[in-house]
Parts: sequence; structure tokens; C-alpha cells
Amino acid sequence: MQISRPLRWLAVGALLLLSVYCALGVLQALSLFQGERALWNFNLWSSGALVALVLACLLALPSGGLPERSIISLIAPWLFFGLAAVAAWLVASHLLAVDECLDQGGSFNYLTATCSNGPSLPFVPLYRTHGFALVATGVFFLLGLRSLAKLSAHKRITRSAA
Repeated sequence: MQISRPLRWLAVGALLLLSVYCALGVLQALSLFQGERALWNFNLWSSGALVALVLACLLALPSGGLPERSIISLIAPWLFFGLAAVAAWLVASHLLAVDECLDQGGSFNYLTATCSNGPSLPFVPLYRTHGFALVATGVFFLLGLRSLAKLSAHKRITRSAA
């Protein structure tokens, strides 16, 4: 189903405005950085900005997407997979640091990402400390799969035409 051109551009404009609004939420969370709630707000607003911006870009591209023979379309899947790997590494390194601290008998401070031998500190869920990295991993991985599928579909079409 094709969306009419004016409706598509209206959706792109609305998503871009949503992305700007979320980016302002990120700035607010950074300016009021005080504890778990500010960290959660930062992760929530930055995730919203990323998703809205990606959706706006996908809607703004022509239905055919990028030219299949361009260098960008050949590099895009690996670029997206690389960005997903970096975001996943941020989450994995956090989990490894928590595990190492707890194995040593310490208490992990989730807000400062430090290990201490003092009293037990409260647990903060992963989505509150690394929510943006989790969302970015998923978004970039799905974009990589999408661009890889488009690239392989184009290769199949050119092989069958030859």
C-alpha cells in the first residue's frame, strides 16, 4: 500500500518534530542529572529521538530507496551492523563489570558504574541504565538486516535477468 505524497511528507514532518522534542528532553535530562530518574529520562528521550529520526528518514526516502549500485548501498548493511555491535558492546561491558564486581563480593553502583566494598547498593534495571544502547542495538540491527535484504534481492534480480 502506497501512502500519498502529501500524507507521507506530513508524517515525515511530524516525526522530525517528535525527534526534536525528544532531543530537547535529552537536554533537560542532562541539565538535571541527579540520580536514577535523570538517567532513565535520558535513556527514554534519546531512544525516542533515535526511533523518530530513523522512521522519518525511512519515510523520506523514495520507495525504491538508495540506488542499488551505489557505494552507500553496498556499505550500509555493514555500517549498521557495526553500529549495532558498538551499542551491544556497551551493554555487554556493563554486564561484565557488574558480574565481576559481584563475583569479588562488592556492591555495584549502577549510577556511577563503579564497584565498592561498602554497604549493599540498590539494584537499577538494565533498561534504566542502558536503555538507549539497547534500543540502538535493535534499531541498527534491523536497519542492517533491511539493507542487506534489499541488496541480496537486487543481486537475485540481476542474476535472473542475465
